[in-house]
Amino acid sequence: MSAKAALAELTRGIRADLARCQGLQPLLVEQQRLLARTDAEALQPLGEQIGDALAALEVSAGRRGEILVGLGLNADAGGFERLLTKLPPALATELRSFWQELEAALVRCQALNERNGELLASHRTALDDLLGTTTNPYDQLR
Repeated sequence: MSAKAALAELTRGIRADLARCQGLQPLLVEQQRLLARTDAEALQPLGEQIGDALAALEVSAGRRGEILVGLGLNADAGGFERLLTKLPPALATELRSFWQELEAALVRCQALNERNGELLASHRTALDDLLGTTTNPYDQLR
């Protein structure tokens, strides 16, 4: 693959991931709402949608790494930064802007996901307390 084609694919992938993250955020907010309502029936299909979106992001991140390696760079943030230093300034600025938007969207998704995990854990703890059971595998060893 030519460097130009690799760069175009990299840019498309970052833009696609940004759109995925922007679509994932309302799903995570809805998941939070359903967790608060303890609506297990509605949570199942939503969880599948979220899982699919996360899997697509993972595949895309892997592809970005492959592209960077194909360009002779490390498959990490340092490799991406090095790539930016080799590009014409206008292109580097545009790509950096997309990347920063993606990073910010990922941080927002991660925060929502962590909050949802905390809600789920608190529900599980409350249920365990109510039932007199435990879900901590280490407690079972005692």
